[in-house]
Amino acid sequence: MISVFYDGNCSLCSKEIGFYRNITKNHPFIWIDLTNDNVIENESFSKIDALKLLHVKDHNNNLYIGVPAFIVIWKNIPILKWLGFVATKPIIYWTLCILYKIFSKWRFNKVVTCKF
Repeated sequence: MISVFYDGNCSLCSKEIGFYRNITKNHPFIWIDLTNDNVIENESFSKIDALKLLHVKDHNNNLYIGVPAFIVIWKNIPILKWLGFVATKPIIYWTLCILYKIFSKWRFNKVVTCKF
């Protein structure tokens, strides 16, 4: 199973996860809403870190954060495999990383619904 840790209080995050859930009904994902208490007490990362950036654990329990986490999701959704492939190309990957870091910082600091 692939575990996806997301901010259920963030409407944008919830919409995106909702989209993935709708197209992955028969795929190996566990969607973990971080707004539920104690959902990550046995994890190697903090709740606040996971609220700031998307966290994903793959089948082998490897942890991916940020853009690499999205790539794991995309590569495991048949209709989005192409996106996972494109996102690994160096110039696209680094551009996505920079943009996601800027966006996630803004989202966490400015959007009230994304904080506890």
